[in-house]
Amino acid sequence: MFAPQPLNPGALGALPLAVVSRGQADRLPGVASPFHGVVEDQGGALQHELLTISCRGTQVLAERSGHDLHVHDPGTRGESFDRG
Repeated sequence: MFAPQPLNPGALGALPLAVVSRGQADRLPGVASPFHGVVEDQGGALQHELLTISCRGTQVLAERSGHDLHVHDPGTRGESFDRG
């Protein structure tokens, strides 16, 4: 079984890090409707935690996209790398 490893804040130093987050809610296959909010909250918290491993971490919101960023909002992906 996979055991999650804690993130080490600052482990990447000044290496640029872009965390791209979806702006549109997605249907979550296999997750009962009452739990969608819980899953969304946990995902957001994990993305925020991921930002802490670089002092140059930035979060980019793909406003027009759900989970499939490459399909719904491919320009955001390129913009996030240009910011680094």
